[in-house]
Amino acid sequence: ALPISSPLPTAMGICGSAERPAQPAVQVRWHTSVWQRGDDAGQSPNHLKGTASPPNPIRYLPLEIEGVPVLIPQEDGRFLVDNSQLKEASVGVHYRMHKSIGSKDPHAVAHWGSTVSGREEDGWVKCDIDKRSLRLLEQLQTETMLDVVERLDADGKCMALASANALPGVDGRWNSSRHAGVKVIKGETLHWGWGQDFPITYLPNEKLSIDQMGTTRTATLAGNKLYWNDDDTWTRLENDTYTLSETTHLGAKLDKGGSFPLGYVNHKGLKPEIPNQDAWTTVRVEGDFSIYTVCDGHGPLGHTISDIGKEALPRLLMQDPRFRQSDMTVAMMDSFRTTQDLLATADRYGQ
Repeated sequence: ALPISSPLPTAMGICGSAERPAQPAVQVRWHTSVWQRGDDAGQSPNHLKGTASPPNPIRYLPLEIEGVPVLIPQEDGRFLVDNSQLKEASVGVHYRMHKSIGSKDPHAVAHWGSTVSGREEDGWVKCDIDKRSLRLLEQLQTETMLDVVERLDADGKCMALASANALPGVDGRWNSSRHAGVKVIKGETLHWGWGQDFPITYLPNEKLSIDQMGTTRTATLAGNKLYWNDDDTWTRLENDTYTLSETTHLGAKLDKGGSFPLGYVNHKGLKPEIPNQDAWTTVRVEGDFSIYTVCDGHGPLGHTISDIGKEALPRLLMQDPRFRQSDMTVAMMDSFRTTQDLLATADRYGQ
């Protein structure tokens, strides 16, 4: 489950300012933004798989509050959440668990100025609060950032540059309880010492394995310890802040040279058992626009929050019809809110 109390990404900037090579295969690593999908037991592979008892996503919004309209039907069938007549000093209208004014859901709000989808029933609008977020979660898995840019019909060369999803919290130097010498883990490689290196396979549930001279050894990460299946225990060297930074580059190389080069630097936090929780994305279309998203995660799963945020925020903004208009303040605020909704949905479904 994702900790919704973890803060949203802290900064996103945009300023005005192809060829697209084949995209590399995606490698699944610990702490990457991957959601479980259906298995072979009659489920579609693109079906998001929830918990054993999926939550009820159905909520209700009143068409009126104290006789004043707050949901205004739109031409596209959606409803505008409108405060022009009620003039309520609040952020929006709370969804209701039932068709009752007193059954507020304290965690779900339709913000003033936003639009919602639903079906009108007896003075209420019946909404599926997770439907859009589940669709967005699927999109994050099936489309690259450049796929989103292509739908904008942009004329210039395009580039998407991003920090790689958070690396496991195992990079660094370790002492073994059974073997002499310091062991160093760097990305996909274990440097055993004495010139011996072994490839690492990362497994679900904070586990890894190595094939060491014909013997497969597996280990489980728990804080600053690695517990191996042969009773060997590795302890991280005290105050070791070793980390590995990686980037993912898609499209044209617009970050080097020219009139507007791009530089970036990152420093991991001091808690060695926590992976790097900073994440960022840059999207550039030559001669058109640039978007910079910077995310700072906090808490045990803050890296997951920042990984999702750096992918979702720029996509949501680019897909907003108000994108590249004179005033995008509301569009950016809505993108942040939708990202929070996406995180809440992922948490409710145990993704």
